[in-house]
Amino acid sequence: MASGGEGNKVTAAPGKNLKGGILLAGGSVTVALCSFLRNIIIARLISVEDFGISATFAITVTLLEMSSNLAVDRLLVQAPDGDDPRLQAAAQAFQVALGALGAIILFFAADPIAALFGVPQATWAFRALALVPMIRGLSHLDMARVQREMRFGPSVWVEAGPQVLVTLLAVPLGVYLGDYRAMLWVVLIQSASYTLFSHLVAHRPYSLAVDKALARRIVGFGWPLLLNGFLMFGIFQGDRAIVGAAFDMDHLGWFSAAFAITLAPTVVVAKVCYNFFLPQLSPLQGDAELFHRRSMVVIQICLLAGVAVAVGFATAGPAMLTLLYGERYGAGVAVISLLGLMQGVRVARVGATIVAIAKGETRIPLYVNIVRTLGLALSILAVWFGFGIYGVVISALIGEALAVIASLMLVRWKLNVRVVENPWPWLVALVVTSGTYLLAGEFTAMGNPWLEIPAGIVITLAVCGFCLLTMPETRMWLRRKDS
Repeated sequence: MASGGEGNKVTAAPGKNLKGGILLAGGSVTVALCSFLRNIIIARLISVEDFGISATFAITVTLLEMSSNLAVDRLLVQAPDGDDPRLQAAAQAFQVALGALGAIILFFAADPIAALFGVPQATWAFRALALVPMIRGLSHLDMARVQREMRFGPSVWVEAGPQVLVTLLAVPLGVYLGDYRAMLWVVLIQSASYTLFSHLVAHRPYSLAVDKALARRIVGFGWPLLLNGFLMFGIFQGDRAIVGAAFDMDHLGWFSAAFAITLAPTVVVAKVCYNFFLPQLSPLQGDAELFHRRSMVVIQICLLAGVAVAVGFATAGPAMLTLLYGERYGAGVAVISLLGLMQGVRVARVGATIVAIAKGETRIPLYVNIVRTLGLALSILAVWFGFGIYGVVISALIGEALAVIASLMLVRWKLNVRVVENPWPWLVALVVTSGTYLLAGEFTAMGNPWLEIPAGIVITLAVCGFCLLTMPETRMWLRRKDS
């Protein structure tokens, strides 16, 4: 009865859900725009080579964050007793320990990391980055706990506030320092302000607890996501790491510019969908039929978002790159449409991951990302056999396609979410997205970004509207008739 009651509670407040979704979307868009603008500002104020070096900072920090994340915040949302102060205190203690461990590892690994990327002059900067995991480990998790009540304001403030702050500082830092040090200070200030904001918005006092039983539970929930986080580094940053290790910093600079443009909407969509749908799906675990119907909606919405990302960058990506970053980064035009297609496929599999985590099946994302790393292996082979950066991106696209197939199969077999009941959304999405990509070369040949970008938006909306016609489950949900 508890599960059903909670499920009814979630579905009986569509206005609250909609308000929370709008707040999440607004916060995530703010974060993405700030990150995007900050990169553009710094890229225009420093050289392409220095921008490439600054990209290695993001690669390094992301490696530590993703390979040391026990997903304790998700446990507080997903667990029935996630509101328990003792569980929260134990989760925060785990976070502190992992942050300290990450700091120690990064400090002593600074020399080999700088040598790997061929930038020994930046060794001191990699040591300074060791402060990032230590500072982030001290953040307060109350912002995650209150998401159980569909209260997203605290997490939005914590995510967006620091991003706005460092974006405002980007110009003076870039002008005064004039090289990769500007990005280093941005990363350090953003991490410190994130932790500060997390304490300012918290309702509960900050506390730590060492509890063996809770520790085992946290590890049991988080170890698949911990391994998954390590794999996620390979997925999100592996391509840039390969480019940075195999080519010079100039190549990494323009590749990072193209990669950053296509990654921004991917991060926004994934974060909004995770935070919005996970608290709604988790209470429905006791109602198999309703869980199945709502899962279909989540999967289809993520597919629709993936189509939007792929089609949008196929039609408007080249114009966006040169308009925003400048002609110095024009070499990225050759791969940005393909990068957008790869990111679109990545977005399309977010839905299956949300469904799996809502059921507590944290091993499914791990298995899927193991499949995805096949693309990383192909990327290494592509560089080895001389296919260059284009071969790296093609390999990543193949890996994402295999991961989508694996995610749908695992959700069907392990959770009995019958995604193949209506295959038309996937078939139509595949056809229209591929067709748009193949025709995009003619479209972008007009050479006028002020025409290409608006036209690309119109085409994207039209394609998404057509795909929505094949999704009756999602149309019912949008009309609030799915209960």
